Amino acid sequence: MTDFNELIKDMIDHHIKLPSQRISFSIPNGKEAIEEVMKYFIEQQDKKFVWLPEYDKVSEWLIDSKGLGLCLYGNCGMGKSFLIKYVIPAIILKVYKRVFRVYNAREANNNIDEVMQCHLIGIDDVGTESMSVKYGEKRYMFPEIIDEVESKSNVLIMSSNLTKDEFIERYGDRIFDRMKANLLMIPFNGKSLR
Repeated sequence: MTDFNELIKDMIDHHIKLPSQRISFSIPNGKEAIEEVMKYFIEQQDKKFVWLPEYDKVSEWLIDSKGLGLCLYGNCGMGKSFLIKYVIPAIILKVYKRVFRVYNAREANNNIDEVMQCHLIGIDDVGTESMSVKYGEKRYMFPEIIDEVESKSNVLIMSSNLTKDEFIERYGDRIFDRMKANLLMIPFNGKSLR
């Protein structure tokens, strides 16, 4: 079994599913891009831009995402939402001409099927959503989306004020394990900038 091209062709001919190709980003000047875009947006709000050490990890992800999404979690007021909602989508649009569809968790909760159709997904404030109930059908948005990200190799960027232990308590070990397999997990542990 050394000719994998022939094997892949046979699998396709027999309608056997193949693993999805992960989408990767590689922006050599990731740190400069984050700094430039974030500074611009923050100064538009008459606020002062401050570089936090956690942003170094985000810029490393931009330099080479390795096919992973991104989870910014932890203390509030440190720019996690700003990065997820504005900065990263702007950079990816500029460099790759690809669009992240960004939702807050409650909005995503009301549009689960729509969110799962996206290849590039942004969800802000994961952990604030409740169970979705439509026509008596109960659904849990975040576990469904993580499952979809893993099975279709979609890219998820997300923010949350939950800690690691709170993620496990709320969603369980299985979902947290899938998060670690599909997302670069960056904890934000500093003080609020607000």
